[in-house]
Order: sequence, then C-alpha cells, then structure tokens
Amino acid sequence: MIATEDLNVVRSQKPTPKQLEYLALMAEGYTDREIGRIVGRSYHTIRTQTELVIRRMHCRSRTQAVARCLREGWME
Repeated sequence: MIATEDLNVVRSQKPTPKQLEYLALMAEGYTDREIGRIVGRSYHTIRTQTELVIRRMHCRSRTQAVARCLREGWME
C-alpha cells in the first residue's frame, strides 16, 4: 500500500545532456532563436526541446526549469 504523502510527490526527471546545454544557454538569457543559432539547430527544434524539458521536469516555465536544475545540482 502506498502512503498518501507518496502520491503527492512528483519526481522530475533529469534532463538529457543536450537539454542541459539548452538550459544553460537559457540561464544566460538566450532566446530559443539565439540558442538555435549557437548550437546549429532550427528554432522549432529548440522550441520543441524547451517544451519537452519543461514538461519532463514538471515545471511551468523556462525560469522554473533553470532554477530546478541549479537547485538539483544538474548544472552550475
């Protein structure tokens, strides 16, 4: 039997290395278009990855995702 408190805990998944790279650039203030130019990917690819990582980490925004990465020690 699962305790009630356990049902309220949502574990966020650690982003992939590529997503961490994008998150690090977001932390520096780059837009999705700028990140796309830096890493050689299209804006749409970066936008999709941004949406996926936010959802994967159970966050509501880019800022919250970056803050969670910093708090968890997944990036400096």
